[in-house]
Amino acid sequence: MNCSVPQGSVLGSVEFISYTGDVTDIFERHHIGYHLFADDKQCYKSVAPSDVDLARACLRACVADVHQWCQSRRLQLNSSKSEIIWLGTRYTVQKIATSNLTLEIHVGDGVVQPASVLRDLGVLVDQAASTSSDV
Repeated sequence: MNCSVPQGSVLGSVEFISYTGDVTDIFERHHIGYHLFADDKQCYKSVAPSDVDLARACLRACVADVHQWCQSRRLQLNSSKSEIIWLGTRYTVQKIATSNLTLEIHVGDGVVQPASVLRDLGVLVDQAASTSSDV
């Protein structure tokens, strides 16, 4: 096969990682931080509240490039499984939310709205970056 990894195979995880490893080039080109875990990808940008427009533009461009990268490898970037959260102090997050900014990010054909809480590997993380167990 030259375009996918057999699901459930013994070498599937290793093959998938080698098949998708170059996605990090996209994050680095956009100066976006990232974490990879199996088939999950997380990207982030740290900015001052006055630079939210810059962060949003960088993230949008990066996600668009990752979407194209996925399509070139016959993978799907699933907007229904994608989440966005703006982290900061309560004051900072309120300031961002009331600044009349359109904070959503387009992921493929879908639009992802920012959440106040998201799940990261079974842990709930809120906008103040406090955590609680999902169990």
